[in-house]
Amino acid sequence: MLINKLLLISILLFSSNNYSQYRSDFIIADSASRPFFDFDYNGNIHMVWQNGQKSDRSIQYSSLDYEGNFIYQPRKISNTIHAADPKLAINKDLVACVWEDKVALDLTIFSTFIKGKILKNGQDFSDEVQIDDGHGDAYRGGPEIIWHSDSALYAVWSGDGSLSPTEYSDIYMHKLLFPPFQKAYPYDEVINNPFVKVVEGLPKVVKQSSGQGYFVIWIEKDSISVLKIAGVNCDNNLLPFSPKVDLVNFDSVKYFMGEPAVFKLNNGNIILAWAKDTLNFAYSNIYLQEFTEQGIPVSEVKKVNDTYASEYSDVTADIDSAGNFVIAWEVWPDLFAQRYSADMNKMGENFKVNSLQSDGNSFHCTKLKNGSIYTTWSRLDGGRISVWMNILDFNNPTLIGEDNIFSPLRYSLSQNYPNPFNPTTTISWQSPIDNLVTLRVFDVLGCEVITLVNKFISAGTHSIEFDGTNLPNGIYFYRIKIGNYIETRKLILQK
Repeated sequence: MLINKLLLISILLFSSNNYSQYRSDFIIADSASRPFFDFDYNGNIHMVWQNGQKSDRSIQYSSLDYEGNFIYQPRKISNTIHAADPKLAINKDLVACVWEDKVALDLTIFSTFIKGKILKNGQDFSDEVQIDDGHGDAYRGGPEIIWHSDSALYAVWSGDGSLSPTEYSDIYMHKLLFPPFQKAYPYDEVINNPFVKVVEGLPKVVKQSSGQGYFVIWIEKDSISVLKIAGVNCDNNLLPFSPKVDLVNFDSVKYFMGEPAVFKLNNGNIILAWAKDTLNFAYSNIYLQEFTEQGIPVSEVKKVNDTYASEYSDVTADIDSAGNFVIAWEVWPDLFAQRYSADMNKMGENFKVNSLQSDGNSFHCTKLKNGSIYTTWSRLDGGRISVWMNILDFNNPTLIGEDNIFSPLRYSLSQNYPNPFNPTTTISWQSPIDNLVTLRVFDVLGCEVITLVNKFISAGTHSIEFDGTNLPNGIYFYRIKIGNYIETRKLILQK
C-alpha cells in the first residue's frame, strides 16, 4: 500500500504533458479590473490592476511566465484602498508602477493624487511616492510612466492642478530620480499650453528613435466639445520646444472618446490608432494613420474594422521586432483585433479576441511578443468583474468551428486563484474538444480528498470552486484528466 501511494505521489508531481504556449481565456484575478502589463528582458509578464472589491480598491501586482503561469502571486502594492488606473514601465529587472490615488472613497471629495513605486523580483524596491505637487482640490488621472535612463523616469497625467485654469485640465509631468525613488523638483510642469482654455486628457509618450527627446500626444476638447488628438515635440527634459500639432480632427461634437493607441514603427515613424463615432453616435469606426516623429502625416487614414465598434471604444496596439503589428478594440460585449504586416497591409480579417461569452469585456491591454498576441481585459459577468487573459498565435489567432464558436488552442490546467487560499479557491481548465473530464484533489500522502468533476464536458474554458473549510492547513494537489491529457498542480490551504 505504501509503495502504491508513493507511486501515486510521483505521478501527481511529474505527469504534466508539454503543450504549446497558446491559451484561450483564463482568469488572472477575481473582483478586479483595469489591467495593464508588459514584458521584461526575460520574456516574463509583469501586470498591475485595480482590485474590484467595494471595500478595497487597492492596486495589485503579479508576474507570470510567457505561458501565463504565476511566478509571483498577486499582492497589494498601494498603501491605500482607494486607487485606480495603474500603469507600469520596465527597465531591465526594475518595474516602475504608477496609479491614481483618491483622497477618499467618499464621492463628494474629488481630489486625487498620482503615486508610484519601484518593484524588483516581485518585491517593493522603493517606498511609495506621491509624484504630483499636491496642489489644492484637484483631480488628476490617466497616468503614464516611462524610463528615461537607468536613473531617471518621467510620469505624465492629465488634471486640473496648480497651473490649470478653473474647470479645465492640462497635461502635467514630473521627473523622477532613482535610486532612491524621489521627485527631481517640488513642482509639476505642464506640457501643453496651460493658458488655452481647452480640456486635455489621456496622454501618451513616445521616445524619439534617436534616443533624444519625446513626442507626447493627448485628447483635446475645445469650448464647443469638438475633440481632436494633438501632440507636441519635447526635449530630453520632456518640455515642449515646438508648437502643438493637431494630428486628428473630429468633424462633429463629441463629449467623450476612448483611449487611442500609439506605437513606433521600425522606420522611426509612429502609428496612431483611434475610434471615431459614426453619424448616429451609437457606434464608431477604428482608424489608423502613420506620422513622422514630428507629427506630420505620411499616409492616408485607413479604416481598421470590418463591422462597427463600440461608441467609446478604447484602442490598444503593439508591434514586434519584424514590424508586424496588431490593433484591438471593443465591439460590445466582445473584443476584436486586426493583424498587419510590416508593410501596413491587413493580414486576414478582423477576429474575435475573447472566446468566452459575458456581459461585457473592456479596459483591454494588448501586446505582441515572439509570434503571440497577449491580451488582458476586464470581464463583466453576472454583475461581477474580473481580470482575464489569453495568448493567441499571431499567424492563426482563431480556430472557428461550424458553430462559429472559438475553440481553445490547447489543453491546460490553470494555477488555482487565490493561492494560498482560505477557505475557497477557483480552479480553471480548458479543452479543445468535448470529452470526459475528471478533476480530483489529493493530500501530500496521495490520498484522494475529493472528486470535484467527473463527467462529460463540452469544449471551452471552465472553472469550479474548491472549498477547504473542513480540511486542515497544508499542501494539496489537484489533478485533471481529459482523454490522454493529464496535468497536476499544487495548492496551499492556509487558514
